[in-house]
Amino acid sequence: MAAILVKDVPDELRNLFKAICAEEGKTMREGIIQLMRGAVERKRKAGRVKIVDGGRG
Repeated sequence: MAAILVKDVPDELRNLFKAICAEEGKTMREGIIQLMRGAVERKRKAGRVKIVDGGRG
């Protein structure tokens, strides 16, 4: 699996997201993956997913 590093996330945003994930019984990693899947699925349903460079990058 690939790794993603997100820099310069505002502290308040990070803390609120962490609290939401905790309320839902999931880790921040799980919450971020859920958000990514949702974004991809919305684009896919709209017919707007375009894979460039074989999906890498």
